[in-house]
Amino acid sequence: MKKNDYGGAIVNDKGVLLTVYNTTFKENYAKYGGSIYNLGTAKVIDCLFVDNKGYDNKNINMDIYNHNASSSIISIGDSPNVSDHFPMATWKQKVITGAILTAVAVFSAGAGFGISAAVASAAQLVSLAVGAGIGAIGGSIDAIIYSIDNQDYSQFMYRVRDGVVVGISAASLGMAVHAVINYKPLSVEIDESFDNDIQRFIYGEGTNIDDLDKVVLDDSFRFSSQ
Repeated sequence: MKKNDYGGAIVNDKGVLLTVYNTTFKENYAKYGGSIYNLGTAKVIDCLFVDNKGYDNKNINMDIYNHNASSSIISIGDSPNVSDHFPMATWKQKVITGAILTAVAVFSAGAGFGISAAVASAAQLVSLAVGAGIGAIGGSIDAIIYSIDNQDYSQFMYRVRDGVVVGISAASLGMAVHAVINYKPLSVEIDESFDNDIQRFIYGEGTNIDDLDKVVLDDSFRFSSQ
C-alpha cells in the first residue's frame, strides 16, 4: 500500500483539468483521498476503485477527495466514494484568528499587570514567560483550526509564532500600564543636620544662619558679615 497525506495515487492541482479513463485504482492509501486528491476539476470515466483507504479512518473507503473543487464521475459499474470539503470563508477564518489573538492579548496583558503588582523581583521575566505561554496556547488553537479546515499544515508554526509574539507584547503592555498607574515622583529629602553642623562650625554654637544678611569670603579666607 502507498501511504501519502494527499492522494494515494493522484494529486490534481488548482486550475488543472484532470481526465482519467478506464483505470483501476487498487489499495491506495492516503489521509485525504485514498486514490485522488482533487483541487481543480476532475473527470473520472469508467474507472474501477478497489480498497482505497484513508489512514485517518482505515475502515472507510475514500476514493476521491474534492477540496474546494469539483469532480465529474461517469461510471459503468460501481461509483467511487467521493468526499467533498469546502473550507470556511476567508473572512470567517480571519474573525476566528482575530478573536483568538485578542483573547491572548487580554489574558497576557492581565497576567503582566497582575504579576508586576504581586511579584517585585523578576516580575518582568515571569510576566514575559507567562505571556509567551498564553500566546503559544492561543496560537496553537488557531493553527489547528486553520490546518484542519484548509488541510494545510505549512502555516502551523507561523501561527503559533504569531500567538507567542502577541502574548509577549501584551504582557509587556500590562507591565507598562502597571508602572504608569503606580508611578510616584522622585522625592528628595534634605538633611538639615549637615547644614546645622556647618553653621555651628563657622559661626559658633547658637548662631542662626537665617539672622545673617549676607556672608562673603574675603581674601584671607575669613568670614565676615556685611
